[in-house]
Amino acid sequence: MRNSSRIITSGIVAALLSTLGLALAPAQAADRDGNVDPNELAFYFLSKAFTGSSICSGSKSDFATAKKTLDGYRFLSSGTGQGQYVKNNATCAYSWRDIDARVYYNSYCTGASDLVRPYRYTDLVATWNENASFKWLNGFDCTP
Repeated sequence: MRNSSRIITSGIVAALLSTLGLALAPAQAADRDGNVDPNELAFYFLSKAFTGSSICSGSKSDFATAKKTLDGYRFLSSGTGQGQYVKNNATCAYSWRDIDARVYYNSYCTGASDLVRPYRYTDLVATWNENASFKWLNGFDCTP
């Protein structure tokens, strides 16, 4: 009898949470938290070429959505470059998404660009310290 009352209580609590929109689900990654999470593009202050390693390093800044401009965004994580603006300061990028991303020299996704392939660290060449916007190459344009 005691187990059946626990099951009933658990069911009532789950129904109440569901009604309130508080379903028990895994936490989603936070956009712009300084950690590179699934479905994000990260910009790094230091490149592979600069450090001689196989990965990007220094402070990073992460984005889940495309940006028409990187104005005002800063490198968030600890390391070289923390607090610096992302625009015109990134030398490397990493895509943790199964879609290509393109980093642009100018705002509004125009000008010279670098392609960032899924799940790869990419030294920025055409946009080395001259990066102003990016978009995912899945048919959607830059978002505000």
